[in-house]
Amino acid sequence: MSIELNINSTKQEEKISGEDPYTGKPVVLICTGYFFPGYKAGGILRNILNTVDNLCDEFMFRIITRDRDLGEEHPYAGIKTGEWQPVGNAMVYYLKTESETLNYLYKLIRSIEHDVIFLSSYFDPLTIKVLINRRIHLERFKPIIVAPFGEFAWSSLGQKYLKKYLFILAAKLTGLYDDVVWRVSSEFEAADV
Repeated sequence: MSIELNINSTKQEEKISGEDPYTGKPVVLICTGYFFPGYKAGGILRNILNTVDNLCDEFMFRIITRDRDLGEEHPYAGIKTGEWQPVGNAMVYYLKTESETLNYLYKLIRSIEHDVIFLSSYFDPLTIKVLINRRIHLERFKPIIVAPFGEFAWSSLGQKYLKKYLFILAAKLTGLYDDVVWRVSSEFEAADV
């Protein structure tokens, strides 16, 4: 089953219903830089897949992700870009590189009924664009959960430290991450955040 998105539509009836019509499950919209069939982004992919598989009885999952693996120039083979398709227990929307704009992401997110947005990174450009859209269109956004997946641990933060430090400073000054819920996996990660 695939659901096509008319990104230029403003008609309410053409919105994609996020709620499962048979079960009425709450919908979690996940924005993640990389997803299956990719593997180069490491444990984040496996974590998201396990979360979806373990909670699919209680929640409907929709995932927005890139159409290629980390560091790759070409899209995954065998996927459809720009439309919803089932991948495991979730519906996945693979973004073309040229679709990763603020405006496109805003329209895509607004076209999907959802209860919460889950962002799988602090520094990923998809996360940043979703949060910038939230700052611009605050009244139209649902609650947001941010899972940094160890990005604040020194081993990760130390890579490109100056760039990351300046971004964190700018994010604090602009309130980019104000009022988000932080998802951490340990006391150590909570202290890092």
